[in-house]
Amino acid sequence: CFYFAFAINSVNQSKIFVLGLGAQKGGTTWLARELRRQNVKFPFGKEGHVWNSIEGGVVNVEHVPLFDIKKDVQKKRILDSINDSDQYFEIASNVAVDTNCPVADITPAYCCLSQATLEKIRLGLLGKGFFVKVLFIARDPLSRVWSMHRMGVKRKKRSLLDQAIYKPSSEEVHAGLAKNFNSGYQKVR
Repeated sequence: CFYFAFAINSVNQSKIFVLGLGAQKGGTTWLARELRRQNVKFPFGKEGHVWNSIEGGVVNVEHVPLFDIKKDVQKKRILDSINDSDQYFEIASNVAVDTNCPVADITPAYCCLSQATLEKIRLGLLGKGFFVKVLFIARDPLSRVWSMHRMGVKRKKRSLLDQAIYKPSSEEVHAGLAKNFNSGYQKVR
């Protein structure tokens, strides 16, 4: 992260926006933690899911990924931005000015956004005076799918607390891994 800190400090811009997109299970939690150590602000939380919600036509907050775990101020910012995409740029700009810190939105799902949406994000941020840095997060596909599968197994264990012990059979492990690896959604990622 020293390189990133050096790169941010060497920019002659007063406002910096870091847009993270790419692979799910690609280390975004670690990256967000390191960026926060560099005093980077996340006005929408680590994964805002604003733009994929806009593109997907989300009208119900129940369909915004990770919405239920957000802080109230982040929920309001996300909803305001989904209802009026220009609010995304206004909110980011206000946070950058108020805190005098770089701002970020690291949402892996943004890698599936259309070129037109990515261009709208870029132009909107430039219009607010941001220097935009894009981080594309990649990971070895097999280890990423395996990690995602392990996370799914852990979640399934938690949802089956009524049972004394849950241990997936080898058939379940292989079937789940194959399902995750071969899904259309994962092929895009």
